Amino acid sequence: MEMELNTKLNQISRILNRLSSETYDIVKRLIVNIGITTVDTLKGVVSLIFDKAVLDNHNCNVHARLCYDFITELPSFPSTEPGANNITFKRLLLKKVEDTFDRSEGGPMGEFIFLIALHHQKVISDSFLRRTFQKLNLQA
Repeated sequence: MEMELNTKLNQISRILNRLSSETYDIVKRLIVNIGITTVDTLKGVVSLIFDKAVLDNHNCNVHARLCYDFITELPSFPSTEPGANNITFKRLLLKKVEDTFDRSEGGPMGEFIFLIALHHQKVISDSFLRRTFQKLNLQA
């Protein structure tokens, strides 16, 4: 099972390397067609997109658009904890953003640029953006 996970994530990583505004629809379709069938794969997709967006801040808007679409297009999974909400792409993405900024003392510029791009795509709310900036003692 771990080999299948690694194979899928390697495929997705290679596909994401080709992401641009011109290739957007093809890249999105290829990732969806790989089949996100486990929570671990979904977590991996979130991490790959986040990491690539931070490193390639010229394409942050395209990565944010992909996140916006994946909120509705990728599957959710039941939580293993009783009474907890389903595990969704959006929940995992918000957790990734929070964890990244909680660990950071300002962080690389790419993280800020991607955060703003996610806000622009309406993936994150005004209040989430404000709280994140307040943790870093920044004005929102």
